[in-house]
Amino acid sequence: GTRYLLARDFVDGNFTAVVNYGTEDHMRRSLTILADGKKIDIGNDYKITLDDVKAESPIQIGHTIVMREGPNVRVDNKKKGFSIVCNFIHNYCSLSVSGFYFGKTAGLFGTYNYEPELDWMTPGRHLVDDIETFASSWEVGHGVCQSTENYATLPTNDYRVQRKCRALFEKSTSEFRACFKQVNPETYLKMCVTDLAAVMEDDHEDAICESAAAYFAECKSEGIPLQMPKHCIKCEKQDGTFMTEGQAIQYPRDGAVTAADVVFLIEEKHCNKDRVKYLSKMAQGIEDSFRQKGYRDIRYSVVAFGGDEIHAEPHVHTMDGWESGPLRSLDSAL
Repeated sequence: GTRYLLARDFVDGNFTAVVNYGTEDHMRRSLTILADGKKIDIGNDYKITLDDVKAESPIQIGHTIVMREGPNVRVDNKKKGFSIVCNFIHNYCSLSVSGFYFGKTAGLFGTYNYEPELDWMTPGRHLVDDIETFASSWEVGHGVCQSTENYATLPTNDYRVQRKCRALFEKSTSEFRACFKQVNPETYLKMCVTDLAAVMEDDHEDAICESAAAYFAECKSEGIPLQMPKHCIKCEKQDGTFMTEGQAIQYPRDGAVTAADVVFLIEEKHCNKDRVKYLSKMAQGIEDSFRQKGYRDIRYSVVAFGGDEIHAEPHVHTMDGWESGPLRSLDSAL
């Protein structure tokens, strides 16, 4: 595959962020973060490796922490002043750095010195004016890009695309209007137009959620609470179809329920350390009991609290990268 340097602290080497793309489909495969002497890989499927060894969050390496927060994976280092958040459901990642890094970073994300024209600087400190040359200059690793075609550049004059995106990011009737003065929506409008132009009209409703989620997250970080468009919030039903926010469904009283969620709440004190190993046996008993009653889809989650440092506040222990999973995945969370 092909790898690109998104951003790096070129003065102190506190962090490096690299995006990895597949060779055949040109789709993003994972994000690699180098921090505190470790390589953290976060895949599109939320699976995490630490120095190429499978790992589950939460993870703490020095002052760098890796946490799962709903659809987001967060890599944070408050002491060194950087934070990376990825949402693979809505397909966006963001990098935030403190003022300490002013004039110290470079990569596809730019130079962070309030000089927009310098954002097009290559590693050789040359300024270029076309995106293909700029992107290829920040290629890293041994992979060779198989194509010079710019897959991000698409026609944007389709009035249907423009209408839908402007309704969300420009109109005074938008559900996002409360944030327009705090976070300029212009960049997100362009993102929306590009996303919608890349898919068929039937897929516009899903595609618009990617730019919407990115803007929603930016506004949230600025302290502006927004409501996501209802069609962007989905929940899968037992039959494989989806329901959206605000939609109500009624199950018949005599209907067969075949799914169950089991959540273990664990206080992460030292006195519980030896007892955790018995949870797998307890879960097996729960599994057997549910299956005798006709349940077929039984999923488990582990929520912990009361421990040291990152384990103090309530948090999810992931299993195979996800917040819940079948019985066979439970041990990875424990």
